[in-house]
Amino acid sequence: MYKTNIPNLSRIKNHKLFLIIIISAIVLFAVFLLITSLRSTPLDTYTILPRDIKETLVTTGRTTSTASLQMAFEVAGTIQDIHYKEGSKIKSGDLFISLNSDLESTNLALLQKQLNSAYLRAQEKVMQYRLKANQMKDTYVRLLALAEAGAVSQTELEESKNATVLADSDLKLAKLDLQETLIDIDDHTSDLSEISLAELQIRQAQINLEKRQLHSPINGRILSIEKQPGEYILPGTIVAILGTDVPLIEMEIDEKQYVNLKLGQSVLISPQAEPNQIFEGEITSIAAKVDATKGTLNVTCSLIKDTAFLKPDSAVNAEIILSQANQVLTIPKDFIIIENNSYHVLLWKNNKALKTSIQVIKPLNDWYIIEGLEVGSTIINPEQSSADSNKVSSPKGE
Repeated sequence: MYKTNIPNLSRIKNHKLFLIIIISAIVLFAVFLLITSLRSTPLDTYTILPRDIKETLVTTGRTTSTASLQMAFEVAGTIQDIHYKEGSKIKSGDLFISLNSDLESTNLALLQKQLNSAYLRAQEKVMQYRLKANQMKDTYVRLLALAEAGAVSQTELEESKNATVLADSDLKLAKLDLQETLIDIDDHTSDLSEISLAELQIRQAQINLEKRQLHSPINGRILSIEKQPGEYILPGTIVAILGTDVPLIEMEIDEKQYVNLKLGQSVLISPQAEPNQIFEGEITSIAAKVDATKGTLNVTCSLIKDTAFLKPDSAVNAEIILSQANQVLTIPKDFIIIENNSYHVLLWKNNKALKTSIQVIKPLNDWYIIEGLEVGSTIINPEQSSADSNKVSSPKGE
């Protein structure tokens, strides 16, 4: 009689299942390795296209100080308007800053109204005296005719003549009053005509109004504005500073760069306080001697545009353009292969990297200006190709 060993049968089945799992894992891993080996790694490529390129020298500098003029009001008041911005050019006589002058303007308008009334009264007075003078003349002429006929006495005639002379005198005085004259002003300063007094008051009101306006005394540039609209100031408070010259930029350059520096070279300048503002300048002077203690050269540049402005005594960043080329073919240095004083690149064509000779015209910073490749050609990084050398082949003749 046979006995069935059930536990042994179960053990065999478990072993088979374990083997199947192991074999499946190995197969999956092999497939993963195959797929990974067939998958292409993204190439580090560069397309040959014309571009502008420049070689620069980055440094720092400082603007120079200039002759300056401090501006202040003679009177106290609240600043109402500032008619120019900091850095703007301004001409002599231009209105720069105004104080609030509502009270002074109202007073001036009132005095002008009073003067107009005085003129009207003086004109009426002249008309009255002219009418009276004409009447006296007519009367005298009439009496003169009657005296010749013996109808009136000589006494009456003389009285009429005197009345006529007096009327003419009154008319002349009225005209003088209308013409803003002063009566005996040297000896009797308080004895003023109504119109002349009004004129003096208006002139004083105009002077008071003018004191609340600040005009530029020079042709120059606004170096700084110290106060803003709405601020109350006292007499003599500095509200702005004007300058006659545009600040220059002084830089200290490493003496090793002397051979690369030239007068007229372009410089891009930006204030360190406002790095987003960039101004164009040019080198205007290069020191003849080197500072032996620092090993540097003093180089000065000026701003090109007349409208550009930098604050005096301020720190700036400067980028001197040593050389530049426009629309040339360039290659990053990392893509160049140098062998036996010859230059090559790996031209990517038909999924292969072809080692190709090129002519280097000039190295420029991290670039080479080259010839020998067509516009639109694609090259790959030599470091990447060396890791996959089976894809690299040399054209015939190399």
